[in-house]
Amino acid sequence: MILGTRMTVAEEIWAHPAYKERLIESNETDTLLVLQSLRNTYRALDNETARAVAGVEATGTTDYERFAPLVAGALQKEAYETGDWNKGILSVGQSAAFADAVQPVAAIVDQLLAEAAMAEQRLAGVAAN
Repeated sequence: MILGTRMTVAEEIWAHPAYKERLIESNETDTLLVLQSLRNTYRALDNETARAVAGVEATGTTDYERFAPLVAGALQKEAYETGDWNKGILSVGQSAAFADAVQPVAAIVDQLLAEAAMAEQRLAGVAAN
């Protein structure tokens, strides 16, 4: 997800405020890669569930049934609804570093466009030299 984590903290998204606050506090290093042993690598928020999945993987098991209780979608939904960000494998990209405030989607898009315009100006300056 390129903007998924950034958009998760948008005002219009139904995720619980406590979950959004955790994302705002996190950065690009607050993730774990899990499910690599199943060839289904997933970047997740470093939380209790992700660490439990990593622990199962460390045993060398590739039996999905051992992972199933930890990766169930119902746990993710519960995290979004209750704000308990330790539940479930919660997809978080490295763009968490840019999820720094709860804002309306329009403000997020405006910020992205302004940053793109600034980058374009910098590139034009480099190309001119």
